[in-house]
Amino acid sequence: MKTVTGDWNLMKRAMALVSAAVLVLVFALGCGRSRTYKTSEGEVKVTQKGKEVTIETKEGKSKVKIEGDSESATITTDDGTTKVEINRGASEKDVGIPLYPGATTKQTATMTQEGQGGFTQVILTTPDSVDKVKAFYQKQLPKAEAAMDMKTADGRMVHLTVTEGDFQKMIQISRMGDDAETQIVLMRGKNVD
Repeated sequence: MKTVTGDWNLMKRAMALVSAAVLVLVFALGCGRSRTYKTSEGEVKVTQKGKEVTIETKEGKSKVKIEGDSESATITTDDGTTKVEINRGASEKDVGIPLYPGATTKQTATMTQEGQGGFTQVILTTPDSVDKVKAFYQKQLPKAEAAMDMKTADGRMVHLTVTEGDFQKMIQISRMGDDAETQIVLMRGKNVD
C-alpha cells in the first residue's frame, strides 16, 4: 500500500516530466542555441544541435532526439521513447477526473513512455475561490486525500491525491499573489510498481 507522501512524490515527478517535456519541445523545435533555466530542482542547461538536444542537470547529461512539432513530438533517449502531445482541448475522459464546471482549459499534455505507461495533465483556470474548487473535487472524489493544504504570504495551494485501480490521480489547486483566477492542474498517471 502506498502512502499519501509516496503518491504525492510520484505525481510530483510526473509533473516535473511534463514541464520539462514542454520546455524541451518549445526550445528544441523553435531555435538552435543553448540556454540555462532555473527550476525548483536546480539549474537545467538545454543545448540544441539539429534534432538532438542535450539536457544537463546536477545529475549529469542526457541526449535527447526530438521529432515532431510543437503539438506532437516523439522524444528518444537512452531510456526509451516517449510520445508527448500538447493541445488546448480536454475532456473528462482524457484525464479521468471531472473538469471543473465553467473553467477555461489552458493546456492538455499527454505523455506515454515505452513500457512504463504514461500520464495526462490538464491545466484549467476559474475565477472561483480555492475553497470552492477544493469542495467540488472532494465531493466528486470522496476518497481523495489532502496531501497538502498550504497558505503562504503569496497565496494558497492545495493538493489532493487518490488511487483508483491502476491509476494515480492528483488535483492541484492554487491562487497566488494578485492572480485574478484560481489555477487547477488535473493529472492522471498509470501506476507502475
